[in-house]
Amino acid sequence: FRMFMVRSKMVRGIPFETTLPETAVTKSEGLAAFEALRAQAADVPEMSLDEINAEIAAARKSRRK
Repeated sequence: FRMFMVRSKMVRGIPFETTLPETAVTKSEGLAAFEALRAQAADVPEMSLDEINAEIAAARKSRRK
């Protein structure tokens, strides 16, 4: 957020292009894309609480160096 605010002040506006796509996405296309992503995410194994805590501990340890 901080980087966004600094950049916004520098360019005196939104620091990226905001345009609509050339072709409109239909509701059915959007829903199909969402369902495809959902199915893809279902194949990813969940992390256990111990694995999550180990990841956090490793990240914190690497920051201290």
